[in-house]
Amino acid sequence: MYKTQDKMKIILLIFSITLSASSLFGSTNFIHREGKTIVDSTGNPIKLRGLNLGGWLLWESWIWGKGYKSETTILTRLAQIVGDTITKEFQQQVYEIFIGKDDIDAISQSCFNVVRIPINHRLLEDDSLPYTYKQSGWTILDSILNLCEQYKVYAILDMHSAPGGQSSVFVVDPDTTDILLWDDENNKLRTIALWKAIAERYKNRTIVAGYDLLNEPSEESQLVDIYTRIIQAIREVDTNHMLILEGTNAAQNFSMFSTLLDSNMTYSFHIYTWFGEDPKAKISAYKTIVDNYNVPMWCGEWGENHYTLVDSTKKALEDTANELSGWSFWTWKKVINNYPCFTEIQPTALWTKLINWINTPGLSPKPTYNEAILGMNEFIQSIKYTNNITNDTMRTILQVCDTTAMSEKNIVTDKDLLFTIFPNPVKEYLAISFAEGQNDKKQIQVYNAIGVLVKSVCTNQTNIKINVANLSKGTYFIRVKNHPQQIQKFIKQ
Repeated sequence: MYKTQDKMKIILLIFSITLSASSLFGSTNFIHREGKTIVDSTGNPIKLRGLNLGGWLLWESWIWGKGYKSETTILTRLAQIVGDTITKEFQQQVYEIFIGKDDIDAISQSCFNVVRIPINHRLLEDDSLPYTYKQSGWTILDSILNLCEQYKVYAILDMHSAPGGQSSVFVVDPDTTDILLWDDENNKLRTIALWKAIAERYKNRTIVAGYDLLNEPSEESQLVDIYTRIIQAIREVDTNHMLILEGTNAAQNFSMFSTLLDSNMTYSFHIYTWFGEDPKAKISAYKTIVDNYNVPMWCGEWGENHYTLVDSTKKALEDTANELSGWSFWTWKKVINNYPCFTEIQPTALWTKLINWINTPGLSPKPTYNEAILGMNEFIQSIKYTNNITNDTMRTILQVCDTTAMSEKNIVTDKDLLFTIFPNPVKEYLAISFAEGQNDKKQIQVYNAIGVLVKSVCTNQTNIKINVANLSKGTYFIRVKNHPQQIQKFIKQ
């Protein structure tokens, strides 16, 4: 009997220790850190590869077509032409339409498993009403997380603009008074409280891979202190989620860290090579941090360059010798500029006139009230994914899908055809005709011989022509996403 009681005490002690550890480190149903690796809910290593949703919940004028102006500047100049009320309505429309179901579906279909969501603090809190959080902002974030759950894409919530601004650069939409986050204790307290509110709301959402606490902070001497305070506030309500910490100098300098600030965290760097830097050398340098701190390292931003540099940067990011935990390409969609994009927004002439004036009001002609209204309405239509154009070259470079070749045994017979194609072989335009009753929205996907997706078209028409002239000669397979078991082969001449 005595031995049995001792055994029970030991069992209870072990249970108590296990429970305490679980309370300390949170639920393992979440993406989390294990040593230098990020693992999923089953404990298996996972590479978080995906895209930034830039230009949506924090605006940058270059993404929309011109210049380097902040969201506040864009809103202010729009209001100078159309007034505050219409400007606020436009802002809400952008929040509701820029990213939607079709975007997340397409991202998922491209095999990306994460989106990084840059957020302006003003989405949730007006500067004139500190600590009062807006339901409209929560609704937007709730909606995107629901879509991510539906399409099995993880989300990283990124504080791209903290109260006051964590730098003076336009991308963080700093306060117009030039009183930055680092200059004012009230701004610090608001940032801490906002993160605690976010963590409290989403503490049980397993689709959230992590919280990116500050995008590209500028103040080295105060960074560890503000991170420590934010982390303490988050951990009071949320012990589940992984925390993501960026360094200074556009998330490239981590010298201020002497120890890990949390047991469930990863560092995140950004890399852009606009001045001829070697991406391989820059990226390999972060391996030292991975080894010294036994911590994951994730690339939160990269891209915005010519195809050759995008390709070489991706190869360096994927080099297993660097032991990186994944990456997030900048950015999912934009108006085309000097560099190619993944998804292209096509601006109208009136929108171009408006964004040019917003960028250089003293040099560009000012749109009339009616021109501005029409331009804004046209832009709302242009940002819808169904009106965007996918860049197949960029899609191929960023390819992360398993390139398992499609088997010819899956090709359907004539009597089972959902659709027919003509001509075959084809040189320029491939005509696709669907059977009667196939009036729903369809995503047509074209794969090359090794299973890499090279073209994707959305339509609700029963007869459509797609341009395949830019495809190399060879064998291709075509299928409709809604009916993945139906595959047809064609030859490109």
